[in-house]
Amino acid sequence: MRRRFLLHTVLGFGLPSAWGAVAATRLAGKTHRGRRWTVVRVDPSKDSMSLFHTDAKGTPLRDFAALEKFCATDGRKIVMAMNAGMFEMDGSPVGWCVVEGKVLKPVNLNAGEGNFFLKPNGVLAMEGAKVSILETNEAVAKLKHPTFVSQSGPLLLRRGVVHPMFQEGSTNRKIRNAVGVSADGGVWWAISEDEVSFHESATLFRDDLGCPDALYLDGVVSRLHAPEFGRKAGASLLGPLLAVTAPL
Repeated sequence: MRRRFLLHTVLGFGLPSAWGAVAATRLAGKTHRGRRWTVVRVDPSKDSMSLFHTDAKGTPLRDFAALEKFCATDGRKIVMAMNAGMFEMDGSPVGWCVVEGKVLKPVNLNAGEGNFFLKPNGVLAMEGAKVSILETNEAVAKLKHPTFVSQSGPLLLRRGVVHPMFQEGSTNRKIRNAVGVSADGGVWWAISEDEVSFHESATLFRDDLGCPDALYLDGVVSRLHAPEFGRKAGASLLGPLLAVTAPL
């Protein structure tokens, strides 16, 4: 059974300042090094956070509308959802994907081109009530019975250290989204409202959000869907989806 919903903090743009009975939250714009972000803190011990990829027939969901319909069949609604890792043209994940304890795709340790293969890459995983971000090989060794795993890359931060390939002042900027885990176990989702570099993404999590570990999820296609807070993402074909849900 999924845990009850109690979202703690939302920081964003263009959303209402009062949420009624959904949750007691706080809203503000977040600017890091002159670039605007929307960030959300989730408490895994209280908020129902899950990874989704396929419907009951095994068909990839691909978008938030399909995710909403799928969750409704389980008596739940989407509070917030975000794309959760890189994917192939057919929506299948590029790397390791575990949903509700079931392995949908094994770990990907291959070398290759593109951001996913910019080593070290890593995983976002939940095992028990703990959510962690781990380097991929470390995750293979440590995770025994994870509830969910989403492999992506590159790691933005590993134990507080910025990825060695990132350059301060880089002009390679895009709309990006990522996730981090703070020292107290809180999970931070972040999506840029302006185009940002990898280095700027990493320092957001390190300097402003207090996360020693953070993982890049994707760029350009990045979406945050938060219908309970007045933010609805436009249509886009995606892969695995991370969501906080609540009872209907």
